[in-house]
Amino acid sequence: MTMRQQLAKQYGSSNNLQARIAIHERFSTNQQDWVDWLWETMQLPKQGRVLELGGGTGRLWHEQRNHLGQLQISFSDHSLGMLHTAKAQLSALGQLNFSQIDAHYLPFAAGSFDVIIANHMLYHVADQALALAEIRRVLKPNGTFFAATNGKQHIHEIKELIQAVDPSADVTPFSLSFTLENGAELLQTQFAQVERIDFDNNLAVTEIEPIVEYVRSTQRLSEESLELCRELVSEQLAANQGVFPIQKAVGLFVCR
Repeated sequence: MTMRQQLAKQYGSSNNLQARIAIHERFSTNQQDWVDWLWETMQLPKQGRVLELGGGTGRLWHEQRNHLGQLQISFSDHSLGMLHTAKAQLSALGQLNFSQIDAHYLPFAAGSFDVIIANHMLYHVADQALALAEIRRVLKPNGTFFAATNGKQHIHEIKELIQAVDPSADVTPFSLSFTLENGAELLQTQFAQVERIDFDNNLAVTEIEPIVEYVRSTQRLSEESLELCRELVSEQLAANQGVFPIQKAVGLFVCR
């Protein structure tokens, strides 16, 4: 299966992504939500043109809808299913427009945007060099590009759980192509200044089903395998005073 086929399967609708977001919302050890941290860290201007690539469900703008100032926001995703979900949430915000966009070929003139955001999406891009060149082209000379991603050890406990349930499962994440460890080198091909900022957070999960739903959202497993997953999680909770700890490695590159 090609990357494009895998992405279409995973993100044809917002269901799988929503299942993964839910576990982070409920069980993160950092009381500050990722979206709030991201917004605070980016410090967007009060006005100007912003492009979000791979915006998913539009959670960033929905959560910060009272703080958008005079920004004019071009919201995009490659998945029509995601766009439909985002539109349903954000249609009341008149300063957003929506479009289905392939990050390899951005349908905008050079120097169109003050800010471009790629929140956990660059690792889904087949030709990152081409996409980054396009991003640099449509960004104003004094503009800023924000690229969020994960580290190599992000949620490795989930991957180990999946392999214990099904040793044949492919748990190699898309994100290995653009991580906190290798991202700066890739970004420096287009940007003179690249700064990495990490978000200090982990998961302390205290229930079985959120983990099972997370696993289900990433793998096509039989009900028998999912039942085994429940048993293994239950054993882990019993052995760790009711907590299944999961390491997170998440951060943001600020590029100018």
